[in-house]
Amino acid sequence: MDREVCIAVDHADSGSGRHHEDLVRACHKCQDVARYFGRSCRDRLKFERFDEASNIFGDSSRLGQVFTNLITNALKYSPVDRGVVIAIDTCEERVRISVADRGLGISKADISRLFTPYFRSSNPDALAREGTGLGLFLSKSIVEEHGRTITISSEFGEGSTFCVELSLATSSSESQAA
Repeated sequence: MDREVCIAVDHADSGSGRHHEDLVRACHKCQDVARYFGRSCRDRLKFERFDEASNIFGDSSRLGQVFTNLITNALKYSPVDRGVVIAIDTCEERVRISVADRGLGISKADISRLFTPYFRSSNPDALAREGTGLGLFLSKSIVEEHGRTITISSEFGEGSTFCVELSLATSSSESQAA
C-alpha cells in the first residue's frame, strides 16, 4: 500500500490528524475542485442552491479532499449521460454541502459499512470500478475532525446523495483567520 495512504489511515484511525484552519468559502472550494476534472466531467456537474455566504472555518486542503472524493465517486458510479448535482445551503449555524448522483445507488446492507476502511460494495457493477475502499472512510474522518457529520441517503438503482455538514464561520472565527 502507498505510504501516504498508510499515513492518512493512521491519522484517521487515531483522530490525531492536525489541520491548519483558515476561512474557507465552501462554494469557491467546490468550484476549485470541479476545475480539476476534465471538460467532459465538468460538463456533468451542475451547481444548484449555491449560497455565496457559505463561509466555513477549517482546513482548506483537507476539505478539498472530501469534496474531491465525493464528486469523483458521484461521477464514477453514474452513467455518463447523467449529471451530478452539487448544492450548498446555509441554515442557522451550519453549511450543508450535498453531492447527488443518479447512478447505481447503494443497498441498505452496504450503507451500514460504507464508511469503514477498505469497504467495497458487494454490487458487481460497483466492484467493476477502480477504488481502494478508503475514500469515504477518510472523508468521514476529516469531516469529524472538523466537529461535524457526513451522511448518505440512497436508493439502490436510483442514486445517492452525500451530505456534509460543517460549522458556518462566525464573525469571531473570521477575525481569527484575518
